[in-house]
Amino acid sequence: MIIELPAEVDEEKIDASYKKGVLKVVLNKTKESRVKSIKVNAG
Repeated sequence: MIIELPAEVDEEKIDASYKKGVLKVVLNKTKESRVKSIKVNAG
């Protein structure tokens, strides 16, 4: 199975755990793919 992600993932910081039948996967974005916000003054 292949799951496409909406952003680049830092492969060095992937964490996964399995507990009581639940698989938890934590994927951190790379610094380059993080959203930057810009403040816009209106008026």
